[in-house]
Amino acid sequence: MAEGHSSKYIASELNVSLKTVEAHRSSIMNRLGIHDLAGLIKAAISLGLTELD
Repeated sequence: MAEGHSSKYIASELNVSLKTVEAHRSSIMNRLGIHDLAGLIKAAISLGLTELD
């Protein structure tokens, strides 16, 4: 997601349902206290999971 991929694309690549991707995203955001996608991307960058291009 932080690299710009849609949930639908991620589900397809991982061979899981769209609801599974959304559930995991929601769980991650809740655990990190993040309330929007911008915050999730910021956290991914700060944790070194992705980089700015």
